[in-house]
Amino acid sequence: KAMYSGGLRYTPINLEESQEAGHGVYDEQLAFTERSEPIIKIDLAAAYRWNKRKTRQEIKLDIQNVTNNAANVSQFYNSETEEIVFGTQWSIFPVISYTIQF
Repeated sequence: KAMYSGGLRYTPINLEESQEAGHGVYDEQLAFTERSEPIIKIDLAAAYRWNKRKTRQEIKLDIQNVTNNAANVSQFYNSETEEIVFGTQWSIFPVISYTIQF
């Protein structure tokens, strides 16, 4: 499965005012003028299923974000370092599941 999602719009943080206030202060004059990076994600999955008379079982390996794309999707003000920090999308994430259906 592949997904492309265009970058979300956001209001930038005013660094100078945030440093003076000690918390994130957004520049409302520039509301929603910035755009984060687009999210590109590819997931791969493989499953093995076996059927019995009264049950069905499945074991599945799902690897999400195979390309390990780390786009910046949000921003925060870190009051300890007095810097703007960017949050990234999830890195590669394997999921193993086992299902029994009666």
